[in-house]
Amino acid sequence: MLLLKADENLSERGQRRLTVVFDADDPTGKLKAAWQVEEQLRILLRTGSLEDAVAAKATLVPGEAGRDAGTNRLYRTVCRWWAETKSSWSQERPRPR
Repeated sequence: MLLLKADENLSERGQRRLTVVFDADDPTGKLKAAWQVEEQLRILLRTGSLEDAVAAKATLVPGEAGRDAGTNRLYRTVCRWWAETKSSWSQERPRPR
């Protein structure tokens, strides 16, 4: 269940438990990298303005975590859909909950 929660919804105890899970059960670091990319994408999709979306997209640029094929695919998908994503911010958007 820890992997399904957004980072800001984890208690301090939950964050410590997640760190233990990554340390004990993720020797390659791929699980942690995928979770971090998912968090970055979630933040991008919850932004309330185009400026915030552009800043959030910049955090998705593949770095060390981007060496994983899945995270690279996710980044390419975001890039392919970026024009459509940007246009949605030019229209009135409800505030994220």
